This record gives sequence, C-alpha cells and structure tokens, in this order.
Amino acid sequence: MLLTLDYCLTALNDASQFINAPSATVLDINATDEIELNATLVDVNANLDVSGTYTGAGTMTTGGNIVIPNTGNIGSVGDTDSMAIASNGVVTFSQAPVFPDGSIPLADLDIDGATDIGAAIADADLFIIDDGAGGTNRKVAASRIATYIDAGLPRGYLSGMGLSNATDTEHDITVAVGEVRDNANAVDIVLASAMTKRIDATWASGSGNGGLASGVSIATNTWYHVHAIVVSGSVDIGFDTSITAANLVANNSASAFRRIGAVLTDGSSNIIQFQQFDDEFIYDSQVNNLSAGSPGTSRLTQTVTTPLGIETRAILGII
Repeated sequence: MLLTLDYCLTALNDASQFINAPSATVLDINATDEIELNATLVDVNANLDVSGTYTGAGTMTTGGNIVIPNTGNIGSVGDTDSMAIASNGVVTFSQAPVFPDGSIPLADLDIDGATDIGAAIADADLFIIDDGAGGTNRKVAASRIATYIDAGLPRGYLSGMGLSNATDTEHDITVAVGEVRDNANAVDIVLASAMTKRIDATWASGSGNGGLASGVSIATNTWYHVHAIVVSGSVDIGFDTSITAANLVANNSASAFRRIGAVLTDGSSNIIQFQQFDDEFIYDSQVNNLSAGSPGTSRLTQTVTTPLGIETRAILGII
C-alpha cells in the first residue's frame, strides 16, 4: 500500500480536512490500492469529493450518477470536449457520433421540422430504403424509384402516333410523336419526334428514308400495315404486308413492334390519301365498292375496302 502526501499535515490547522473518521467505513484501502494527494484536498467522509482533477488508469465504477458542472465537457485526452453538456441538458458532440447498426428505431426519426426541398424532385435526389426488408438501410436515387414506379405502359396502350400523308402524298407517311406498348407487352416504344417514311424505298433508319420492309415490294391495290418498331435500340417506323411485322423482324432486325395503322395503294401503287381522327380513318375521296343499277333482290356478300387481317368497323355510304 502507498499513501503519499506532498504537503505536511502540521501545516494545516485541521487535519480532518483530509480524512475524517466517520462511524461507518467509507474508504477501504487494500494492499494493492493507492491514494495520491497532491495539490488537491480530498475529503473522504460520507462521499468522495474531488474538487480538482481526478487521474486514474483503471476503471471507475459507481452505483449512482455522474454529474458534471453546467456547460461542462466529457471527453478524452485527445478531444476533451467530445461531449459538451449545456446547463439545460442539451448535449453537443464535437465529432459525428457512431451508432451500432440497427440501433435507432424508426419511431425516433422526426422529419417534421426539416427544411422543405423547395424544388421538384430530381433524379439525383436520394432516399433511404431498407434493402430487401432485411434491416440493411441503403441509399437509392430518385431515378431508380421513378423507374420502379414507371415499370411500363399498360398492355395495348397507344397514345399519339397519328398517321398523315406527307409532302409526297403518293408515297410518304408522317407519324406524329407518341408512345405505345409493343405487341409482346415487353417494351415501351416512344417516338419523341415526328418521323416521315417512304413506302417506295427499302427500309433504312431515320426520318425521310425508306420504310418498306426488305423482301416486300410496292404493288397496286395492296394494304400495308404501318408499324412502330425498335431496331438496334432506336425507335423507327416501317411498312409491312404482315400485321405482325414478320418481314421487318426477319429482314430488318426489328426487336419489337406495334401496328399503329394501315395504308392502301391504288391502281398506280400510290397511297390513297386519308384523314385520321383517333382510331378512325376517312378517305379523302369515297371508294366505290359496289356500283350496280339493279343489284337484284337476293342477299349477296360484298367486299369493302378495309384493312385485311384485323377487325374493323366500316363506315359505309349508300346512294
């Protein structure tokens, strides 16, 4: 046991300032304990009162509370004010605290007092997500959320992409901007800019170029279906005699397609002019399917000029 005093006891009027002798034991020193009294008085009575600096290399254990002065600090040798405690109890950390994973319940997060973003949500904005509902929190960009929500257009969806005769009314068709869900319900086909395609030239990518599928020839009095297609990742337009774009797929490498309309050539292999109103196509000039002064009294079947291979509702005029 080591007990050292740097100041002589006889220099003080009352030695009880150092150690009083209460009736109950309050200071128990065994053979391995040390008490060093340096420039600071230690009053061991009912409590251990250290009014200066307490220095020790071991572990201090208490069964009660540790109270520091108002605006006092708790820290380490390298950062003495790691925790600053104000008189009202508010704790300020000089470093960012590190918490064990999963230690902060969701109920303890309060975002009501946060500052509003003050702008539309952008793709680069970040959110917090519980990855796979497994308790691991990760960041996720708004762009990923948008992709997840906008997983694709509904089956059969078609908006825009109306057809009209182009400047060369006999051979060219212009398709307006729009978007459709492809025939296989797997891909959205979005035409961002109007595109004009030629029916009298073999298909080539881009507006103003040929649109007729390879292996298909321009002919008289023939229906050609107009398809929105995807070739090498790019959206385009093509003409095909097949309602399933079989030639555009096989011969021009279309990876996705959707029929958006049909055009008919006349006896000179020119496109018959028309007007489109939503799903309704009206010829600029009436097409006579029957001309008979005496049709008779028996029922007969009459072919009408509507696209082949699909269900249509013919608008007929009888004079």
